[in-house]
Amino acid sequence: MESSQGDDGMTITVKNLGKSYGSLKALDIDQLTIEPGHTYGIVGANGAGKTTFFKCLTNIITDYSGEIIFDGHDPKKENAILTKMGIVLDDLSVYKDYTARFNIQYFAGLRGLYDVKKVEQMADEIGLLSVLDRPVKTFSYGMQKKLVLLIALVNSAEVLILDEPFRGLDQDTVKWFQTYLRQWTKQEAHTLLISSHVQSDLESLCETVFVIDHGRIIETLDLTAQSTHAYRLIATNNDEEFENLLASEAVSFVKTEKGIKIDINSESWKKLYPQLAEHEIVMTSMTNVSILDQQGGVA
Repeated sequence: MESSQGDDGMTITVKNLGKSYGSLKALDIDQLTIEPGHTYGIVGANGAGKTTFFKCLTNIITDYSGEIIFDGHDPKKENAILTKMGIVLDDLSVYKDYTARFNIQYFAGLRGLYDVKKVEQMADEIGLLSVLDRPVKTFSYGMQKKLVLLIALVNSAEVLILDEPFRGLDQDTVKWFQTYLRQWTKQEAHTLLISSHVQSDLESLCETVFVIDHGRIIETLDLTAQSTHAYRLIATNNDEEFENLLASEAVSFVKTEKGIKIDINSESWKKLYPQLAEHEIVMTSMTNVSILDQQGGVA
């Protein structure tokens, strides 16, 4: 894919990245390049290595082998390069004894950035304005998630890394963040990396999806190349209920050993996205099936 953003932005290059926990090999990525101005998704089962990968990218984990290079800079030696990145992990991390406003001021202030008008406008749009001066420990999980996302978005990062960012949020709030991120990624050479089990998150935000399994990138999907595929194999945490939902909405599918094959151009399939979230059906893997493979009878 050619970036419409020119040569600006930060390229991330990963080479021979490895990380183990005892005898467990959590990451084993030979080579990966993340180009500026693009949007990337990562999908895989729980424990596949998604969060470990994100923590290595942001120096939360530093005892990895191999290299992670940001525009020629090694973040282990030059960690100032990490100020260009924003990250939201599924395990929330804010000062819960302090107010939401304090947390926003503190984390934004680390970069010298705090636009009161922008913060209050965004907080109002996601339903946090009236509680900015309350201690975070009084917040529900969903409210804390909104706060962490808000902090990441107001920091003017060049690269955003979001790990299951919309878990615990209502659908209206999810739509707001998706709309915001789509606009954000069109500006300058912003780069988005998002891990999600939710189909609509990846389809609505990502150009490229990396499928990770046991710490390895086993497939790279180009979601923009609609002319090269018409079907997708999807595995979920509950295939039986997934099949029932597909049948109830008259979505054409075929069950195979590798997953459930769906016509992704079907309008009835796209309308099913909200119901998947409501039924807590999440993806554990996805694979494109090309038109040629389909014509040749490959399942």
